[in-house]
Amino acid sequence: YMTRALWYFIALFFLMACAKIVPPDGGDLDSTPPRDTLMVPLNESTRFNSKTIYIEFNEYVRLNDIYNQMIVSPPLKNTPEIRVKKKGVLIALKDTLLPNVTYTMNFGEGIVDITEGNPASSLLYVFSTGDELDSLVMRGRILDSNTGKPVDGAKVMLYQNDVDSLPRTEKPYYFTRTDASGNYTFRYLKYGEYKLFALSEENRNYLFDDPTEGIAFKDELVVPYNPSDSIFIDDLFMSVEQDTLQYLMGYSADSTGLLKSKWYNDISLFPPSVSRANDRPFMTWKEGRDSLFIWDREIIQGTEEWYFTFENTVDTVELETLAFAENKIYEKGGKAGAIGVNDSLLLRFNRPIYQLDSSLVRFYRDSIELAGTIGPVSDPFGVMFDLEMEADSAYRIELLPGAVRSREGWTHDTLLWSFRTHPPDHFGTVKFQLNVPDELEAGILEVYKDNGVVVLSEMIANDTLLIMKEMLPASYNARFIWDSNKNRRWDPANYDEKTKPEKVFNLSEIITVRSNWELDLEWDISEAP
Repeated sequence: YMTRALWYFIALFFLMACAKIVPPDGGDLDSTPPRDTLMVPLNESTRFNSKTIYIEFNEYVRLNDIYNQMIVSPPLKNTPEIRVKKKGVLIALKDTLLPNVTYTMNFGEGIVDITEGNPASSLLYVFSTGDELDSLVMRGRILDSNTGKPVDGAKVMLYQNDVDSLPRTEKPYYFTRTDASGNYTFRYLKYGEYKLFALSEENRNYLFDDPTEGIAFKDELVVPYNPSDSIFIDDLFMSVEQDTLQYLMGYSADSTGLLKSKWYNDISLFPPSVSRANDRPFMTWKEGRDSLFIWDREIIQGTEEWYFTFENTVDTVELETLAFAENKIYEKGGKAGAIGVNDSLLLRFNRPIYQLDSSLVRFYRDSIELAGTIGPVSDPFGVMFDLEMEADSAYRIELLPGAVRSREGWTHDTLLWSFRTHPPDHFGTVKFQLNVPDELEAGILEVYKDNGVVVLSEMIANDTLLIMKEMLPASYNARFIWDSNKNRRWDPANYDEKTKPEKVFNLSEIITVRSNWELDLEWDISEAP
């Protein structure tokens, strides 16, 4: 019996020694912000004369950049001392408070829980040194200027000053945040005239100091009102200002002298100029929004400098053209899948194309050889095929070696491009009647897919009927941009110039295109986006 008990003990010992200790599953992340459970003195106290304020929470908290996050209105001369005490925060005031004044302490995101850093972002402590609290309010809504949708979490700010440096240099007198519906409400305001701004910022410093921050502003001063009044400030539309900075971010080149430069900003909006010391002709091509190709028309060996100029800045690039080995060019693909009979047949290559030989190109529908042509296009990397096509048919384009030659004289192996055309009943038609108010003058109608790809962009000057044929079956959206400055694009706000974002009117319904179906739409574009 003792031997059996001893063996049990030894087995149990080894099982415990070899057991793998697994920590308990932590479960879902805590996303609940800290909630205040006690305030001493009480929130909304009057005849306030305390030197300290204690706010206790339902969980342990820590301070998060509290001295930049907290805003006291009216501002204090001396910054309070703030520290964590047990499950709360103790605030020691160092100022002699003004008589008969309502103070508000907005803590921003300066107090967070110690586990996941969830901020007590709606925390507001209010007190008055007089017999009553200021009680005026102000309400409104912030919308995205491009989509018309509410902006959630934007900071809405009030200033007592009315100077052009706001809000770049001063923090606000009062501030609040928008909710998921874009609505904001200021409470405990005193009577007066205020400058109103809204910011969507990442650095959380309450200053408009980053070109990526969204901004909305009111031209006129605003005045708060009684809570019982059903008054709302007109909707403000938020946008990100156009970043006007431009500079050369980098470049790459090969031994043939083909140079690709990459730019910080859109080169269509902010184009650099290209030059060099000699007068030999050269070519340029914009690729996408930020890339610019440059090359000599003729390949001449040697070293030379290219100069890129934007405003008063000049970047110099030294490029050496060397002897290079024979190589091949390759095509970068035509349209994938089925196409429409009126679609363009563009094939792009990896090098600028200089020579075409149509005698080395064959066109086929099924196994029947057809007549077709090949020609250059404005894209120096592309060639275009002209072929009369029929619906619901299979086609093949064959390029024998030498059909296409690059600037260097390189050619390709035999290339085959096979594709089909859609049947005639595959497409749908949309008849789009737009009724534009006279006060909007000219504008841009854009029809675009859910992924943002614009399939139609049309200048509209008055009431117009658009007939959009051969629309692929899909869901589309539409917007009308009031092009107030007639530059054929949407422009955001510019605070320094005091210009608002151009109005964008979004069609509330989805345009659903079905095969072999005609859809009639009428859109009365009103003043309300």
